[in-house]
Amino acid sequence: MLQMIDRKTGLLRTFFITDAHHHIGEDVDGNENIPVGNNGSYDISKRLGEDVIEKLKASSSRYNIFEEGPIATIDGCEIKEENHDLIDQFVVFPMKDKFRDDGEITYSKSNENISRWVNSEEHGKRLLGFGRVDPDDIKKLER
Repeated sequence: MLQMIDRKTGLLRTFFITDAHHHIGEDVDGNENIPVGNNGSYDISKRLGEDVIEKLKASSSRYNIFEEGPIATIDGCEIKEENHDLIDQFVVFPMKDKFRDDGEITYSKSNENISRWVNSEEHGKRLLGFGRVDPDDIKKLER
């Protein structure tokens, strides 16, 4: 969440930021993106947030960064400045990953991996999951 003070009016503006196109998993070429860890989604978001905040502080923009105390809450979870990521939530879905041809339903294991991340206690408030469907397997979609 990004909070900024309007220098002209003194009003506090709050921006809730969602990454609406985010792949997690491991693709067939071995590229991997997971929410946690070095260069994971959250790490990249944190570094991006630090860059944005640094640029805003140095700019003569109408808006100035607001840095006091807790920033906000998401469903009761307090986000503090020291562990703040710029992106509050990620809409996630599988890559064209190594599990896509699993002998059952195309992408079923990939979708299960997304479901596991989204339904975990650690990530459930930050990840909004979508599954992939192969149109050729539409009759198997009930699963």
